[in-house]
Amino acid sequence: MIKSLRISCIFFILISFLTFLLNCSQFKQNNPIASNGVIDLSTWNPNIESINLKGNWEFCWDQWIPPNAEESQWKENCNGFYPVPAYWKFYNIPGKNLSPFGKATYRLKVILPTSFHDSYGIRWTEILSAFQIFINNKSVAQIGVLGTDFNTMTPKLKPDRTEIGPQNNQMTIVIWVSNF
Repeated sequence: MIKSLRISCIFFILISFLTFLLNCSQFKQNNPIASNGVIDLSTWNPNIESINLKGNWEFCWDQWIPPNAEESQWKENCNGFYPVPAYWKFYNIPGKNLSPFGKATYRLKVILPTSFHDSYGIRWTEILSAFQIFINNKSVAQIGVLGTDFNTMTPKLKPDRTEIGPQNNQMTIVIWVSNF
């Protein structure tokens, strides 16, 4: 039972530690916070600080939405915007009682500084779950094996980071999660 509870909480730890980094380790006291699935980092200086991507991300319960899906598919299939980090079982979605076990898609649109043209990166720590991260429709990291039940999912604990290269003034992060 303890293992099940631990696994159900893991993905949300991922988001709490998911950060942009570029040869820096300081955190600003007044970091921007995502609202309605968007975080505006246009005034952020990546040479000075990292950013925690907390706030309200778009959340789609019990499905993996393709990163390149039309906006209408996101609107039709997602449940709204919910706080990250947080346990999804506590999300108040009308007509749904979310289990700690399941699969989901998270999405965040990131507005970037126009004056920065070097590489960006994403970092996560101590996550025991399975997830895949997409940046602008391209898979940039996968940890564990995504699955639709206890038999098909394989969690993995692997703190890591990935470089995502230079970006234009906006990028979209999509994360598929399975937690069984």
